Amino acid sequence: SLKAFDLLSTPITPNLSCPSLAGSVPTGSSPYSIAVSGNYAYVVYFNTNSLEVFNLSNPISPTLSGSVSSSKLNC
Repeated sequence: SLKAFDLLSTPITPNLSCPSLAGSVPTGSSPYSIAVSGNYAYVVYFNTNSLEVFNLSNPISPTLSGSVSSSKLNC
């Protein structure tokens, strides 16, 4: 599963030494790579040649925004 962690215990002082789990969402099996940009996480799966995009704008309840599967993803 994709897990979102709260690193900002207060808006002024980040608590990087003790992150707390904010939320999670199920993912496919065997993720190969992940990238985060803005409010989105992009997860690539090598075995299935697929990509899933997750919306993290609400870290307590991340959601699957979409997915694509293609032999073109196996570069």
